[in-house]
Amino acid sequence: MLFNINLQNEGYNYDLTKKPGTKLLDNETFQNFSNNIAIPTLLVASYISSVGEAGALMKAANNVFKKLSFREANLTAEQLTYKILQERYPTSKGYEVLSKPKLKYDEISGSFYPDFVVMNKNERAVIGVFDSKGASGSLTKQQKPFFTGGERATFAEGEYKGISLDPSQSKKQTINWNRATGDRTFTTY
Repeated sequence: MLFNINLQNEGYNYDLTKKPGTKLLDNETFQNFSNNIAIPTLLVASYISSVGEAGALMKAANNVFKKLSFREANLTAEQLTYKILQERYPTSKGYEVLSKPKLKYDEISGSFYPDFVVMNKNERAVIGVFDSKGASGSLTKQQKPFFTGGERATFAEGEYKGISLDPSQSKKQTINWNRATGDRTFTTY
């Protein structure tokens, strides 16, 4: 009986097969994901959301972005930006954070996909257009007409298709994540 209890504590079933959690922890793909993306993301997210432990968490999260590839840094920056926007604009207060909606320009040819658009669901009104920058830090050629040129755009698909966005009437902001330090900078246009 003691042998069986020890096996269970070590991640094995009575028949000496591995429990699902043990199989997952032994999986190399899961280990790479966990060590390189999930844990750093959680560290930075907990750093952002906890004010009281900021000093200790800053040391732990200081080099998170530095260890990530260009693509991983961008994905992590988007996830953290999404978390910030959800906290700032909660669904319980009638907001919706849209991810990667297609916006088509009204007066010029072309379209762009901002990382996030925050909507007031009740009024079907745009609150703001947000883009996270994990590595490059600059607007794309497709984003510049809206963010800095004042060009109007319209939702090209989805629930809000046909709703126009006036850049002068909505918040336009990029959140730049510094890969070396993990710090973030908000740029409003």
